[in-house]
Amino acid sequence: MHGNVMDAMTQAIEQSNTVVMCMSEQYRKSNYCRAEAQYAFQRERKIVPILLQKQYKPDGW
Repeated sequence: MHGNVMDAMTQAIEQSNTVVMCMSEQYRKSNYCRAEAQYAFQRERKIVPILLQKQYKPDGW
């Protein structure tokens, strides 16, 4: 499963100009989501963060 998820994420980012990240505590704790965010940043995609939790505070990974 790991390879399929990562392959799908990288392919989606490669085909996109902008990546929308729905930020929450669960998103922050997810290794897949962290990898997705790092890959989007490395590929210099525009990133639009959406805060899903009222009290969520980004920690800067």
